Amino acid sequence: MAPPPALTSHFQASLETHKETLQEVLDTANAILQSVTLADLKEHYGDDGTASADDLKAVWNTLRDRLSFIRDLNPVFLAGLGNPHYAADYNYWSRMEGLTIEETLWLCVGFDPRADWDKALRLDHSIPPREHRERTYMLSIREQLARAAKSISASRSGFKGPELLDWMRATEFPAHPGFLGCLAKIAGRRSGAPTLAPVEETSGRDDPREIASIAKILTAIAIREYGYQPGSKKSPIPGEIQAICDEEGLSVSRETILKYLRLGARQRPEDG
Repeated sequence: MAPPPALTSHFQASLETHKETLQEVLDTANAILQSVTLADLKEHYGDDGTASADDLKAVWNTLRDRLSFIRDLNPVFLAGLGNPHYAADYNYWSRMEGLTIEETLWLCVGFDPRADWDKALRLDHSIPPREHRERTYMLSIREQLARAAKSISASRSGFKGPELLDWMRATEFPAHPGFLGCLAKIAGRRSGAPTLAPVEETSGRDDPREIASIAKILTAIAIREYGYQPGSKKSPIPGEIQAICDEEGLSVSRETILKYLRLGARQRPEDG
């Protein structure tokens, strides 16, 4: 999964709480299902998957109740949990030649501009700023972008990818790494920079020993510097490495990164 939206520390803390709740429910469900056989499913569960025995109903109803909070979550948290309707699709937006101020506003924190964020964050609602930290933060970002458009953009209503990328790097603007990678793709396309072939598409002349060595190097750095755990099934590290590559204009798919991390991990002594 890509890095979560870059909002306030209050948002990050609340998002982590939601993630922990989801993980706890998932772990409990996995523990229950690990010992369930096909015969158990036929005997204790209906055709629709619901439990028929009272004791099982109590367990699953408890888990269902713990997940009920998701229905009432603000879309900002749904984006943080990876909901594709709200999380920014940077591949889509990297195909654009220019971006409006509003599109830039949402993309720079990790939200997809096609969702109704004004309603979700009540940007146009007259409430005291202290009542909504994320709202206040987004309003300050909008003001900075509006001022930037007047100074670096000819249109004053939006930006071209290269000029916006240069400004964000020069000012160390707190943009989401995925958005910086998106702008780098736009800038690279406009400058005519060549696109390198993905690793998967190279010819078979590559030395397997060199590939294994590169995989070892990548995996060692991921483990030591980023906390990558080879045994984790849903590690965020491949997505973070992908975002870093995109930011530097070195586009690599998450699947490719994960493939080489797994290749390197298999060569660790403890992994046999």
